[in-house]
Amino acid sequence: DYTPGEDETPEQILRNLHVGHVSHIPYENLDTYRGMRIDLSDETLFDKQVRRKRGGYCFEMNGMFAMVLRSLGFNFKRVSARLNITGDGFGAYMHCAAIVDIGEKRFIADVGCGSGGFAEPLELIPGHIHNVIGGTFRIVEDKKFGYVIQWKRSGSEELTDYMCVQDLEAMQGDFELGSFYGDTHPTSKFRHTLMLAMTLPTLDGKVTLSDECVRITRNGEAEIIPHSTAEEINAACLKYFGLDAPIPCVHPLAYELEENAVPTII
Repeated sequence: DYTPGEDETPEQILRNLHVGHVSHIPYENLDTYRGMRIDLSDETLFDKQVRRKRGGYCFEMNGMFAMVLRSLGFNFKRVSARLNITGDGFGAYMHCAAIVDIGEKRFIADVGCGSGGFAEPLELIPGHIHNVIGGTFRIVEDKKFGYVIQWKRSGSEELTDYMCVQDLEAMQGDFELGSFYGDTHPTSKFRHTLMLAMTLPTLDGKVTLSDECVRITRNGEAEIIPHSTAEEINAACLKYFGLDAPIPCVHPLAYELEENAVPTII
């Protein structure tokens, strides 16, 4: 639980909310993996993430965060976003974030980006380099892509394009469309690959879970814990993410996997 203090500035409150969200509510795609459809209504998001203590993927996580910002009176707009997952360039608008205005300052907030992403909001100052929880990031303005967030990926010394957003408010239907693709498209990685991630409560690393293993990264050092059965995966979900939402012993879409192989990317 977090209650803003009377002496906290809006910037401090925004940061505390952001860090608290990514370190206590897991990014997870368990429902889509089990063949279920995602409901992005406010009531459903609140029920899932607060009452049932689950998590969600980007549209769910950032949808819940938008409800929190709105309830506290923040001036913000929700925006669609493109990601550069493979390193080959930006994809379609399959992600979302929020641009938050506090006085003369602007920040980008994103609490739903799996194994990557920034755990703190970034001030949108072109050319500025941010060393924050989650890594090193730089903001660049681009005529075609708008605000481009660059990231120094693990093992690299260079900042490369990671995410981009336009300063244009998106509508709920935009998020519903992206979510529908994630839920239903035959090659959507959300349907075929387990993807769980959460910033460690100690804020010095991240824990992720894929079909093959749990990966705990602290201060650049990674510990790999392999698993091979549904029972082991379910136990890991409960141990590392607090999720008691068992996956089936046989993947519900297993008959499609051979024809539509999808790489593990979270």
